[in-house]
Amino acid sequence: MQFISFAFFPGKTESYLKAYTKVNRHYVETGLTKACKEKLDKLGMVVLIGQQGSGKTLTAVHIMSSTSYADWGKQKVISWEDLLVSKFTKNTILYIDNLFDGFLFNQGVEKWLDSLCYFYFECIKPKDNIRLIITAKTDAKDKACSFIKSDTLQYLINACTVREDQFLLSIEEKMEIFDHQIELARELKGIDIHFTREKLKLELQNKKCPLGFPLCAHMYAFEKQQSSRDTYIFDNPRTYVRNHIGKEIENDKTNGVKTLFVFLLFYHSQETTHFTETLDLKYGRECLEFLKRKCSEDLVDKMQLSPDNLSEKAEELEDSVLIKHYTMFEFKHQIYLEEVSVYFFQTHFDAVVDHFPLSILRTYEMHDNTTAEVTKLVDRIKKELKGGAMSEALSCKVFKEPEFEKELCKALENESQLMENLLSIPDKTSGFKFPIIFWTSKYKLSKLSKVFMEFAENHQKDALLQFYLARFGECCAADENFITKASFPTHIKELQDMVLDFETSAGKTIIHLVLLSDKSDDDACRIITQIIEELRKSSLTPSKSLLNCVLQQKQYSRLQCLMKILHALPKSVTNKKCYVSDLVKEAASSKNTLLEVELLCRIGIFVAHGLNIWTRKNVSAFLSERKICNPAGTNELQNSIAGQIEKRLEIINGNDFSVDEHISITRKMTPEFLTVVKGCVTKLQNIKLEN
Repeated sequence: MQFISFAFFPGKTESYLKAYTKVNRHYVETGLTKACKEKLDKLGMVVLIGQQGSGKTLTAVHIMSSTSYADWGKQKVISWEDLLVSKFTKNTILYIDNLFDGFLFNQGVEKWLDSLCYFYFECIKPKDNIRLIITAKTDAKDKACSFIKSDTLQYLINACTVREDQFLLSIEEKMEIFDHQIELARELKGIDIHFTREKLKLELQNKKCPLGFPLCAHMYAFEKQQSSRDTYIFDNPRTYVRNHIGKEIENDKTNGVKTLFVFLLFYHSQETTHFTETLDLKYGRECLEFLKRKCSEDLVDKMQLSPDNLSEKAEELEDSVLIKHYTMFEFKHQIYLEEVSVYFFQTHFDAVVDHFPLSILRTYEMHDNTTAEVTKLVDRIKKELKGGAMSEALSCKVFKEPEFEKELCKALENESQLMENLLSIPDKTSGFKFPIIFWTSKYKLSKLSKVFMEFAENHQKDALLQFYLARFGECCAADENFITKASFPTHIKELQDMVLDFETSAGKTIIHLVLLSDKSDDDACRIITQIIEELRKSSLTPSKSLLNCVLQQKQYSRLQCLMKILHALPKSVTNKKCYVSDLVKEAASSKNTLLEVELLCRIGIFVAHGLNIWTRKNVSAFLSERKICNPAGTNELQNSIAGQIEKRLEIINGNDFSVDEHISITRKMTPEFLTVVKGCVTKLQNIKLEN
């Protein structure tokens, strides 16, 4: 068994470039290509970022293969170590593909960034014989750059960046790309396409591709079936790829294509960044043994995988679905890998959830799953959490479905020992070793965060530390770079000071973040109460903009939070703005009964607080609209508002009007309005006011 690396096996880099030889002959140079070349010549490094399918990889390969670099050595870099250990005695151009993406990068994010900085200033800038091309997805690059501590490196990457979206393709460039893809399909696959050029040009002119145009044009040209070749490919490329994958698998009765795709998913998901186990598809039984080692025989049996004819199947799919690099095939684009994963989730759900790598499981989005399927997903996530994969497991797309988070919470609540362990186990899948409660807040999983916080409080498991780890996670969700400010384990006081001092570039503090979150009013109020108390101990005053912030929150009730903030801020601050007048305008225009109830309560709370400072025009419109008499004093106004709230609550829930007596009221209210406010706090507690 062999293990190889691009850095120490130059032949693999040459093979990588050779795989694109025919494709590169049909590459169309655009303004993007010119900008990349100019940046590379001027600075010695270019960072090309753009959306999937925009031609980033092909642009890099085209530049490396150009006559300008014909006599230069070529090296594809796949680990930060490659940058540090390689010795360059001749002109060399290096290439890093899809940097800043995935958890293998995140595990060494600081080492990658430090190595890039060192390599540029030690090897590229002082010499003229080294060039470096980097490609990356836009969102991945932006996120990674938030971790940069050095202003110098931040400036360098920004200076070297070329953005694909700044070089939008003209219709002439699109048609030239399309023509070359038609020629390429004819040359490689013998596909002869007949079409009306002007009609197609008119259709393409108005297409807004969710993926890059070059990839969509390639898909269109390489579609063998005339009936499946349609411009809908440019509208729904993912659907097209998924259907294409399904046809290839289902039309092969030997299960060879299915086996090939499963093998490639596992082979290219190996967890090491530096070495790759070398296998050859000609030896199908060795490939099957690899699958058994990586997962289990159970997967092979359940999916009915067969080792026969893998090499032949791969060659048939070359150029349309696969590409060959050195001795091994791989999916020719990330979208094919993603949609193969989706296909297997749809057709072999249990086997995939049980055995596929977490890197693949992360991409799955739930749709109409059965109770049994949700339970199986919950069990797999629990298994990954037990193994310390906090960051990666909690970033899975299944958490987009709120019900999944609820089910995971239920499952964890029955396992006290596991929850206790998770509160202290450091994360193993990122470069930051924080325990689970940090990551629940970092990924805005409020229900999960609450479950762990309550467990820590009830079982006296460093509750104060857990509280500030959760708040630190919320800060890091708002500012990715903030994660570099602390490490774990850390002292509570140090963590507390960082959280209390936190402020985004837009002026948001931790209290702002809590108020604008999806937490219930009760949970948010408990949190800001503790933070406000800590600010007082430090002789600090809450931000003056908190009232504006709490009033901006329209999705979730914030009645308790509003009362707490009004009580905490000096009256001189709250009197400076006609808050009631603004609320009146909103309530008057609201078409949502729940939101209107919330706004009416807020108005009444301001009135009870003594802030009856609204304009005559606004109050007249407000009162007449709701048939509220124009009272002489605030008590009568409170009671009138209470009556209107009760009417709206009857429309929503009949006469069921329970009151939570634990709610504390900090300002004088009339008995009628007090009862209504307490009832509304209870009723609106866990309801989303508007979508």
